This record gives sequence, structure tokens and C-alpha cells, in this order.
Amino acid sequence: MMQDIGRRPQRPASEDEGAPLGRASATHRALGPGNLAGTLCSDPEMRFVGSGKALVKLRVASTPRVLDDASGKWRDGETEFVDLVCWGRQGENVMESLRKGDRVVANGIWQETRWRGQDGEWHARRQLTVRDIGPSLMFRQVRVARREDEAS
Repeated sequence: MMQDIGRRPQRPASEDEGAPLGRASATHRALGPGNLAGTLCSDPEMRFVGSGKALVKLRVASTPRVLDDASGKWRDGETEFVDLVCWGRQGENVMESLRKGDRVVANGIWQETRWRGQDGEWHARRQLTVRDIGPSLMFRQVRVARREDEAS
């Protein structure tokens, strides 16, 4: 199974950063390339940004298989829930193709957004901005449908 969702090191938030409270103090940074395989937790959600470009958000549950040293048997590890973001035509294709419960395989760039909340504490959200995504063929067969406006 393709997987790269391990904990990423986070920049410690120092008390003297002096950022004002609220979302306006958010910082964004790329954490590097990553891969993910998992199951969609809900149907994808689409909206359009100011330029008219599609933005699709997905939530994926990924459960690694880990070897139990004591028994020598494989078991499910701790499930991690990951947010994915797809843009443009790819996002539109995701909306047409994927539904809750489908297994997906994706790769892209891990990104982190950090902000100081109303409570004065630092919060972080990590997501995968998708470069490529598709259904997993681990448990199902898939038929690819080509769009009429695509060249052969």
C-alpha cells in the first residue's frame, strides 16, 4: 500500500512570535511531496473560487498495516484522517468519479497551515494538495471513461 502520512515535524510556536489572534495570522508552508492510499470518508465537496476555478475537498481515512512483534501477525494500525484538495478539471473529474467508501490513491504536496486561535493557542492543519488521484484497484475493477472533448 502506498503511504506517506507519518507525523511531520512541526515548527515549535514560540510565545514571542507576536502574531495577533485569529485567522489573519495564518502561515502556510509546503512540507514536501507525499503519497496516500485510503478510503473516502464522505462524498467530495466542490466550490468555485473567485476566478471560477473548481476547488474540491475530500477527507480520507488511512489505516496502515503494522507487524505485531510479539505475535508475528499483521494488524491494523491507528487510522489517520487526512484532508485532500484538488483543483480545476481534475477536481471536476473527482466529483464525477468518486464517492464515499471508494478507495483512492493520491500523490501531491503536503502543506501545513498554522494559526493562533481565539484561545491564544497555536493550531495546525495538514493537507495533501493533490497532483494526481485515482481509484485504487486493490479491491475493485474500474472502467475508464474518456471525455468526448479529449483527443484520442
